[in-house]
Amino acid sequence: MRGGEYQSRIDIVFKPVEAMKLRIDYHGLVIRCATQAETERIHSEVNGIDPEARCLILETAEGQDYVVTYAIGWEEDMETDRDPSSTSLSYEVLWGAYI
Repeated sequence: MRGGEYQSRIDIVFKPVEAMKLRIDYHGLVIRCATQAETERIHSEVNGIDPEARCLILETAEGQDYVVTYAIGWEEDMETDRDPSSTSLSYEVLWGAYI
């Protein structure tokens, strides 16, 4: 429950990722394909990006970030912001080792 109302969250997964510039939290997020100029800027900032990977722009009122990836997926759920996502790989930690 957030602000007295039930709200959903959207979990987003990018796979595999070539490069990224991200924040921890986004409000009012719009994801779109980068323009040619944005793609060229990202490629100039990060060396070795596969030209077949897609440059995606993550836009909010606070600014822009990016992810360079081959695929994107998402899922809406009713979990809290800090709960594990069903889109992520889960590892159980036992005695300090990942299994």
